[in-house]
Amino acid sequence: MFNRCSSLTSVTIGNQVQSIGSSAFAQTALPAIDIPASVTSLGNYCFSNCSSLQSVALHNGLQKIGKMAFYFCTNLTDITLPETLTTISDQAFFDCEKMPQARIGAACTSIGTGAFNRCYALQAFDVDGQNPVYSSVAGILFSKDQSILYRAPIGNKMGNYQVPDAVTTIWAYAFDECLNLTSLTMGDQVTEVQMYAFSDCDNLISLHLSNNITNIPRGLCFTDSNLVDCDLPSNLKTIEASAFMSCVSLKQVTIPEGVTSIGDGSYQDCTGLEMLVLPSTLTELSESFYNCSSLKTMYSYATEPAACEWRDPWGAVDKQACTLFVPNGCTDAYRAADYWKDFLIEEMGTGINEVMSAGDKVIVAYYDLNGRRVTEPSAGIYIGVTTDNKAVKVIVK
Repeated sequence: MFNRCSSLTSVTIGNQVQSIGSSAFAQTALPAIDIPASVTSLGNYCFSNCSSLQSVALHNGLQKIGKMAFYFCTNLTDITLPETLTTISDQAFFDCEKMPQARIGAACTSIGTGAFNRCYALQAFDVDGQNPVYSSVAGILFSKDQSILYRAPIGNKMGNYQVPDAVTTIWAYAFDECLNLTSLTMGDQVTEVQMYAFSDCDNLISLHLSNNITNIPRGLCFTDSNLVDCDLPSNLKTIEASAFMSCVSLKQVTIPEGVTSIGDGSYQDCTGLEMLVLPSTLTELSESFYNCSSLKTMYSYATEPAACEWRDPWGAVDKQACTLFVPNGCTDAYRAADYWKDFLIEEMGTGINEVMSAGDKVIVAYYDLNGRRVTEPSAGIYIGVTTDNKAVKVIVK
């Protein structure tokens, strides 16, 4: 209707209007709008990219806010969601960066993915206690029974966060761009974490995942530049694309036994990564470790090198400066395999030949003989990595 009328600064909507259609006022210069109580739905994109829009008056009677309805309304500061609202669609308030509050009434039963992403001023969700679907705890949006953690408000100064015991699922984008989050711990009751749940958390240092997560989803920790501590779950099977892309502070990664595939770009541009352990179960790689330019030591426990798709998983890695340790008797297989053959290949039996007792040197990481990371080693034999990035056999008494 008035889409891209860039000089439009004023409009009056009559009280006979029942809906506002898709893109009706997108990319206009409206500084304020009063939506009468007769309007029951706002269409997709209806006020998207209205960067001058500061004040929106919504009244009881409104039931649905469409997809991206207020997308990139970067100066919106004055808006109250009415009690009659039932549906807030995907990305409805995406990048309403000055939006200060979100009151979820008792009637609201559907909030779409990314509805409040990039709302940097938002410090808390306030959910009516009579709402049958949603609840809020310490300003964070949960399902009514708190089994699903939907969204943490970006402006919440959460610091170190412990996921409540009732939570079994962490929703897509749940902590996306939570710049005040520094560490997060979840118990093993969590069985699912969805895509981009912790992406763009620039100050996240430590992430402790549930051991009962079997899939690391797409973009889980995408561009978390300060992440240094993230042990992968012991029951993990797959790692999807871009999961840890550009996590430049990661220095050591151990992929646990049971993982069969590592997705495209999952550790791409992890330029601080120095040591990598791959499990015996790994069968498939794509462009998983492209531009891991600091990689110097790698262990592959698979007797047959994992099949690589049409691109080199190690693009921009200096293979002649990286030692690849493989199982005894497997050097010929690796030296004949595309994308593996150019590493400095040694057998584990000959490459890890220094035996020491724990305490003789400073050990920065322990691994069992199956390549799994061990945080608190008991008595036994382990592979240890020293401060000078050398692998040694360690006897813990």
